[in-house]
Amino acid sequence: NKENSDKMTKALISGFLYENYCPHCNELIRTYVPEANELFNQEEIERILNKEISKNNSDYKILFFDFKKTLYRDRRKILENNQCPNCENEMSLVISEKTPCPQCGASLKEEF
Repeated sequence: NKENSDKMTKALISGFLYENYCPHCNELIRTYVPEANELFNQEEIERILNKEISKNNSDYKILFFDFKKTLYRDRRKILENNQCPNCENEMSLVISEKTPCPQCGASLKEEF
């Protein structure tokens, strides 16, 4: 909707949000991947995001890499090989043909 679109274009920090389930601690984890920013350095971005995100969510992590300059296959490796911030066990941020749903074990379905 227009209101959300206006908020996004006025945001000082933009990026990507991934949500996935950790089967080890039974929690939904949100991972934020902020885009490179000319206004703030990485430490400032992390401080701002931690302050804003922690108001509403305690199960999150912030992952820094240059999404636009990272090749697709390298990006997939980064997203598939992660650690849960709660229990430190391995978890994927994406569900794919190789990585089944961590909650039910089902593979990705091509049909809707």
